[in-house]
Amino acid sequence: MISNEAIREKLCGYPEPILEQYERYQETRDQAYLHGFVIGLLRFLQDADETTATTGLSDSTQLREDLGVDSITIAEVIFQLEEIFEIEIDNQDLMNIHTVGELKQYILSKVA
Repeated sequence: MISNEAIREKLCGYPEPILEQYERYQETRDQAYLHGFVIGLLRFLQDADETTATTGLSDSTQLREDLGVDSITIAEVIFQLEEIFEIEIDNQDLMNIHTVGELKQYILSKVA
């Protein structure tokens, strides 16, 4: 597992709340923090207004339709998730991920 210091280096320039969500997830393994971290990454990488609430988005939130995430943003998020969680996300698996919940469950299955 990557240390918090290494994560802070990898996510240099990201808003502090994203880093805090990751650190809290690592400490507690509470999926709510993983949710906040993933949504924070998505919103930041798609240049969303930082004031956009990340709470209230459910596991059924569609990445493309509801959040407007394009394929470039998804690729960037996947790259970051692979680096941070030291996992490999198969392109075939990626094609079956359509919602925040599916992405979160996929990450959980890889880090378990």
